[in-house]
Amino acid sequence: MKELNPLNGGNKGQLITVKEVEQIYGIKAHALSQQRYCSTGLPFYKLGNRVLYSIKEIEEALKLTNIHGAWFKHHPKKK
Repeated sequence: MKELNPLNGGNKGQLITVKEVEQIYGIKAHALSQQRYCSTGLPFYKLGNRVLYSIKEIEEALKLTNIHGAWFKHHPKKK
């Protein structure tokens, strides 16, 4: 976990919430919580008690590790 300095957050790109990650990328909030607990998954930041993700870092992580493809292979969306 990285502590986010709100005065120096500009180099991380736009920061989004857990709910927004779920809406944009289809990764459930519970899965993100488990990843944070196990120190795996997408990089995240803590600002007080808020958990935030950098869109830039999410995109980089998905390209480098193919997390996105693996996620949907093992956890398909319900219809």
